[in-house]
This record gives sequence, C-alpha cells and structure tokens, in this order.
Amino acid sequence: MSGGTGDGPRIGVLTNPRSRHNRLAGVHALEPLLARYPRALHRVAASRDDIWAALAAFAALGVDVVAINGGDGTVHTVLDGLLDREIFDELPLLAVLPGGRTNMTANDVGVRGGSSRRALERLLAWNGSGDASADVTSRPVIRVEGDSDGRPRHGFFFGTAGLYQATVNCWAFREASRIPGMKTGLGTAVSIGRQLVGHLLRRGPIAPTPIGVQFDGEARTDGEYLMLIVTTLDRMALGLRPFWDDRPAPLRFTAVAFAHRHFLRAVPALLRGKPNGVLKPEHGYSSRNAHSVVLELASGCMLDGEIVQPRPHTPIHLTAKHTVRFLRP
Repeated sequence: MSGGTGDGPRIGVLTNPRSRHNRLAGVHALEPLLARYPRALHRVAASRDDIWAALAAFAALGVDVVAINGGDGTVHTVLDGLLDREIFDELPLLAVLPGGRTNMTANDVGVRGGSSRRALERLLAWNGSGDASADVTSRPVIRVEGDSDGRPRHGFFFGTAGLYQATVNCWAFREASRIPGMKTGLGTAVSIGRQLVGHLLRRGPIAPTPIGVQFDGEARTDGEYLMLIVTTLDRMALGLRPFWDDRPAPLRFTAVAFAHRHFLRAVPALLRGKPNGVLKPEHGYSSRNAHSVVLELASGCMLDGEIVQPRPHTPIHLTAKHTVRFLRP
C-alpha cells in the first residue's frame, strides 16, 4: 500500500509498549509506516496517567480518530480517560488494533488486518486515500462502580465467579507455556477449558461463588455461581456468543450456577447462544439483557482483563450510560 496526503480525519496512534505484540515487535516497529502519513500522530504510553496525557495531547491537536495499539486493558484505560475525565469535548472515533494477548475488543470491533501492523496500514491507507466510506460500528460501554479504589471503570467484558478464578490461574499458565499460540486468546481458552473440565471431574480449583443479582431494580435473587459474565460485545474471543435473550437492552448477562446439570450437553449451545432442551434456568443456565445489573459479592472480578476488587459491603453496579463508535475501514 502506498502513502498519501489526503485530507481525511486526523489520526492519533497510541502505542502501549507493554502489550504483548509491541513487546515482541518493538515499540518503534511502526514508525517507518507512520512516517509516510503526515496526518498521523504517534504517542507511546504505558501507564494510566501517560495514556491520559497522550489523549489530552491528541485532543489539543485536533485528532478525530484515536487508534489504540494495545490490548483490552489499554482500550479500558482509554475509555476511562474519555468517559470519566472527558478529555475530548466530543468523543473521537476509536480504531482498535490487535496489539494484546486476547484482543477480545479488537476481534469484535477492531480494524481488520490480523496484526497490529497490517491493521494500522489499512487504516492509514484509507485515511490517505481521501475515501470517505468506511464502516462505523457502535457499542455501549459498561460502567462499573463499586471498585475498592472508588473510581468508575469502563469496558466491554465483565466476569466473575469461576471465570475470575480461572482467568487469574490462566495468567500463570500462559506465561509458563512454551507451546505456540498459548500466550494468546487461544491459550486463555485452553487454560479455562482445562479448568472447567477439572471442575466437572471434581479435580479443579474452582469454588462456588455466592452472588446476589438484581436486574433493573427488580427483586434480588441469590445463588452460588460457577460463571457469570456481562458484556456489550456482539461476540467474544474465538467468535463465541454465549447469550440468547432478546430483550432490547445493552447489557448481556449470562450465568452458570454452580449446581448446574447436563453441562456437556449444554456447552455447545451455551457457546453459540442457541438454546436447546437443557439450556434452561432450572438446569442452572440463565441469560438476560438489562439496562442495569447490581451484584453483591465478596470475590474479585475482571473487566477487560483488569482486576476489579469490590469495596467491602458495597455492591458492584453495572450500567451502560455511554456509547462509543469504532472505525473499521
């Protein structure tokens, strides 16, 4: 692809040097490509404060599109800056590049290309061509309140119960593995799948998690859970869609009770979001779309790969007050 000097929107590229792809490829690997597109600005930032400072610089320079070259955690930090600190007067378009390990957000709404470099090259070539046509996709953002540090967090995938336990365990598995692909989203799926099989054989480390759940101000229900997720994405890692309610609400909630039944028969339908004869609440499987979800629990949670630790005796509130737009040329 050749460069260009078209008068398309101004792009700010934010690179997190700690993300998996950028650690492997080197933080400056994209600079020769960026040099061909004078309307593209590049900032390298790893910490929360540095990422927010880079966003403030982009806002001051009139950036219209923020390209996020990092993983799900980097996207999460950018959202906190845009939605909580209101760094931009008007929300910019976001372009997500697959620079992390799992890349759940990039897999759903990211720039097509397969790698950070190819995705960025596609984005910059579109920008330099002067072609005004491009797909723009919107997603509601989960706002999480009740974290121990007292500040709201924003993201697209929330998980707790056994999923939180299994994810923490899988970090060690991915770091130690020398098998190709195990440090990516595939490694996450393999590790969590192995732990779920261990649970079924009663040899796994996953313990029941007591949680009180309240939807949209309705009465609270209490139970012990194996898995609980809330997302606003259309599809998760590996193309999974484990939700099947059709209510018109932004938060997609799916849970598996610890005392579930017929798990092996339920798994294929659960992962595809296609109810069958066993995927029923009375068997321990539930899916519900809602505008707000309140969780009372004592265990940790995950939001886009980052730990959320509830304050003692304080429920976790999940809402979707904002919507962001993603550019996908």
